[in-house]
Formats: sequence, structure tokens, C-alpha cells
Amino acid sequence: MEWYQILQALLSLVFVIGLLLLCLWLFKFCEQKGIKCKFAQKLKNGQQINILEKKILDSKNQIILVRYRNKDYLILLTPSGSQIIDSSADKDTATHE
Repeated sequence: MEWYQILQALLSLVFVIGLLLLCLWLFKFCEQKGIKCKFAQKLKNGQQINILEKKILDSKNQIILVRYRNKDYLILLTPSGSQIIDSSADKDTATHE
């Protein structure tokens, strides 16, 4: 191989890696500013299930706090299955009823 072919291959590699980094930055930027984005706002308006919090207990077990129709569910996820630990109504809706 001639030196200009090696240079062309290296420049092509740098260009492709630069495009990948640009796409990664763009996705992160859209994720952070997603509330102002109309497309992301439409997606969020149609959601009925929201994951409020997620804690990893160990390598195989985790606990998730999920909100569905103004009720919070605390779910334990294990490799053998899942189990609802606690379910409670939202405080705002419980005081209005």
C-alpha cells in the first residue's frame, strides 16, 4: 500500500468515528431537551405507564416504582418472576376523593 492509501484509510476512519460521536451527542441533546421537542412531547402525552424510580439490588434483582392510572406500584423483579410488593393511590387523588 502506498502512503496516500494509508492516509485515506485513516481519514475515513476518523470521519466515521466523528459521525458516530456527532450522532451520540445529538441523541443525548434531544434526550435532555426532550420536553421542549414536540415529537417527544406527543410521545409522553400518550403514556399511561411511567417508571418513577428504579433501584438495582444486586446483579439479578431490582425494584421498580411504577405509576399507572394515578396509582403507584412497587415491583420486585427477579430472574424467577416479578412480584408486587406494595400498591398505593396517589396522595393528590386520595385527598380529593
